[in-house]
Amino acid sequence: MSNMVSIKVPFCGLYHSTLSHEIEHIETMEAEYQFERQSEEGIPAQLHVSEADLAEMLSDAADYQQAHLRVAKGYANAFAEMADDLFGFETGLEFEEMTSPKFYNFETDKLYCRAPMATVERLFEISRDNGHEVLKRLIVQRHSSRDEFISYYSNRPHEWLKKPLDCWDYNELETLLLAALEVAHGDAGEFCRSVEFSMIEGEDIYDAYQQSVDWESFEKAVRERREEIEADLRDEDPEWEPPYRCPDTPDLFGAVY
Repeated sequence: MSNMVSIKVPFCGLYHSTLSHEIEHIETMEAEYQFERQSEEGIPAQLHVSEADLAEMLSDAADYQQAHLRVAKGYANAFAEMADDLFGFETGLEFEEMTSPKFYNFETDKLYCRAPMATVERLFEISRDNGHEVLKRLIVQRHSSRDEFISYYSNRPHEWLKKPLDCWDYNELETLLLAALEVAHGDAGEFCRSVEFSMIEGEDIYDAYQQSVDWESFEKAVRERREEIEADLRDEDPEWEPPYRCPDTPDLFGAVY
């Protein structure tokens, strides 16, 4: 029996989800901060780059694929910590990978974690203590074919329960995990939303976004846009000069001009 197994973890994904909306919100706040920062740095109002332009430059400088991957890793860590507290034992869940569909028409990103086989056995025990009632219901709900959905798994609980645990794949183990969450928490969906909110309240998503931006590229784009603004002002008025500012006066961030 393998010591580690792959489990698909319930995950809202990063397409029009709570987590993706938070990334968008952080980027909007960053554009606002960068706009206000110009006044704090003593840059003349006429040379301010607009907030809309700054937002576009941030978007161009951001690697969203890397941001999403970092968020997924953060979610896996937060999920594991909260699951440990809920179940009362160390699950050992660790991020394995996130996969994304080519098109988001019918599905979203999927998150996979590695966990010790002993954790799977403990989850099964939690389900068994409930008489497998929740697990049986989820097997029927999640694995029955219907209009526009073809299940490749049996929806007969007795076939699942006679199958050795070390033969369950990551999709089957996700169903077991959801059953254990519902037994222990009462609402697996609410548990997952709590994981998402814990990330929003913390620094995970903010850090993931900040680390995904090529700040050197962003600053270069801002300088070039400001040079364009100045060139336009001089075209309109060849005698235009920016207001004098003492080069020995430090701004609020300690820079000297």
